[in-house]
Amino acid sequence: MKKIFILLLIMILAFNTSCSNEEIVEKIPKSVLVREITNYDYQNYELYIGTVQSSSVVKRSFEISGKLKKLNIKKGDIVKEGMVLAKIDAEGYEIAFSAASGELNSAAGQLSKAKNAYSFAQEQYSDALTLYENGVISKNELDKAKLNLDITKGDYNSAAGVYNQAKANVDSKEINKVNTELIALNDGLVVDVLYKEGELVSAGYPVIIVRDKYPIIRFGISQNDFNLIKLGDKLKLTVNDEDIEGEITLIDQVPDLVTLTYLVEVSVKEDLTLGNFTKIKIPTTKISGAKIPINAIKSGSQDYVFVVDGKEVKKVNVEIVEILESEIVVNGLKDGDKLIIEGIKNLSAGDIVKVNNE
Repeated sequence: MKKIFILLLIMILAFNTSCSNEEIVEKIPKSVLVREITNYDYQNYELYIGTVQSSSVVKRSFEISGKLKKLNIKKGDIVKEGMVLAKIDAEGYEIAFSAASGELNSAAGQLSKAKNAYSFAQEQYSDALTLYENGVISKNELDKAKLNLDITKGDYNSAAGVYNQAKANVDSKEINKVNTELIALNDGLVVDVLYKEGELVSAGYPVIIVRDKYPIIRFGISQNDFNLIKLGDKLKLTVNDEDIEGEITLIDQVPDLVTLTYLVEVSVKEDLTLGNFTKIKIPTTKISGAKIPINAIKSGSQDYVFVVDGKEVKKVNVEIVEILESEIVVNGLKDGDKLIIEGIKNLSAGDIVKVNNE
């Protein structure tokens, strides 16, 4: 009887000890990290991929031939409109212009003399005609005045022709002299330089290749999203993890026959590397809710999350509104809720937790 009593006492003590240990285990708080919830209105987007391209590439050449005397730029340089990019040796063209100017001055002198002579002959003929009509001079003397008028008129026309030819020659030589400098037509970036100083350059052969300073982004938009955009719209772009803004400058009205998408061009004020891929966000609808990390949501018969209520874990059912890249917009959470975002594994409703980032 005594032995039975002792065994019962041991069992009771063991049971109480076990219960005490379980209570201790249950009361040990689990460490978690939380995020305080705020509900917002979010802009929803359709995501497109575009490429960085040059809006224009221009091969610049001299209009005359000559020895390349000076290069003021190198590959990769930024140039400004009106900047002198390169020069060819102008000495020969300056000599030719000077000679042509001398010929023009001489022709102008001859034209002036011929004009004076013609004017004088016109006066003489007018006087002779009056005298003849009044019977003062003979027909022969009138014919002589007329012949002199015709000769001086021919001389004048000839001198005018020589002058005009000399003037055209001067204009041509002046243009050649001006064209010894290659001028930037607009702001841009030097893509390549094809000649070195001292080399002979032929007229019309490319010397410098320049593209616009700022590139454009090109992409194709689907027929379903075509009406979501218009010229002048500002779009959010991401290039190499950097967020920038662009403006729509072109929308094709006829779709591509193969892809059935409409070409869109977006101008940017950034110096981007040609060929880079770009993420383009096209605004669609606006949504409301709380944005939470994807790993914070758990699935069962209904999607739910865990929040901290005091020190206890509480299960809250949520409705997924939209998936935005690495996060989800949900409804069902209140402003100020403390959403558990780390330490979720093995959590259950009713667990006691310790928040480590409050």
